[in-house]
Amino acid sequence: IPVLIAKLVSRDTRAVEIGKVLTTLSDGVTRRLIRIAEMQYGPAPCAYAWLAFGSQARQEMALGSDQDNALLLADDVLKVDGEYFRKFAEFVNDGLNFCGMPYCPGDIMAKNDKWRQPLQEWIACFANWIEEPSPKAVMHSSIFFDMRHIAGDESLTAQLHEQVLHRAKKNTIFQALMSDNALLHSPPLGFFKTFVLETDGDHAHMLDLKKRGTIPIVDIARNYALSAGLYQVNTMDRLHAMVDARVMSESMSRSLEDAHEFIAGIRLQAQSRQVSAGIDVDNFLDPQELSPLVRHQLKDAFTIVREAQTAMKARFGGGVL
Repeated sequence: IPVLIAKLVSRDTRAVEIGKVLTTLSDGVTRRLIRIAEMQYGPAPCAYAWLAFGSQARQEMALGSDQDNALLLADDVLKVDGEYFRKFAEFVNDGLNFCGMPYCPGDIMAKNDKWRQPLQEWIACFANWIEEPSPKAVMHSSIFFDMRHIAGDESLTAQLHEQVLHRAKKNTIFQALMSDNALLHSPPLGFFKTFVLETDGDHAHMLDLKKRGTIPIVDIARNYALSAGLYQVNTMDRLHAMVDARVMSESMSRSLEDAHEFIAGIRLQAQSRQVSAGIDVDNFLDPQELSPLVRHQLKDAFTIVREAQTAMKARFGGGVL
């Protein structure tokens, strides 16, 4: 897969399309592992849905993306069925890790008992995050509110998603806290439009193109989409839908779309070079590797994101840039 992505990058394939290629491959591997698990352990004792969160849910995976997933079980699941789904989830999570989707560092995986629950328990969990938000709940929200059905009973996923959108749309306090949390991921630009580089560890004097590049745009799109009750999950789809729903201007939406594509493209190019050099893939880049023109364009992209964050702050309240 890394070699395939490097070839796509060399052919100037758009970052959004490369993300969908990677996600399609990951979805296929996940569904195949689920089928093998059912052959090994027998048919599931009740209806279930395998959910993906984060970048896989948004169809925006990059090289090195880890897995974020969960099991949504029907409410008629019996206590005795717990052992089946524990083995089932472990098999799929271990298989994904073996196939190149590493375990989630935060343990947001179906084999964690906490993320393997009946529908009503999941609804209660989201309700608690939305109606009594804590800093940890808001952090979880930035992952779990990007949700997509992968396998199993799709009606279970639809019921959960509908409940989540309904509750999030009407809770303005939650929206303000989500906005406040999103503002923590600021673009790496100083007052005089100079790059603000990382200062710690192995990545000192480098740009984090994920945390301070694409993630701020993802956060903006998510917050606006939740406030409007939009069902789209992919960032580009959300930006388009927000224009139709009249919650964001067309000019700002198109600018964010271009900024996301540009930053994600720079990130993929850097990862492609890492693959070719035989070194571990990450999300960091030394801006000196870029030409002066590209550095200038990258600063313009970050400026657009900063302007959009300012608009988000004004719309939802909370936070200090």
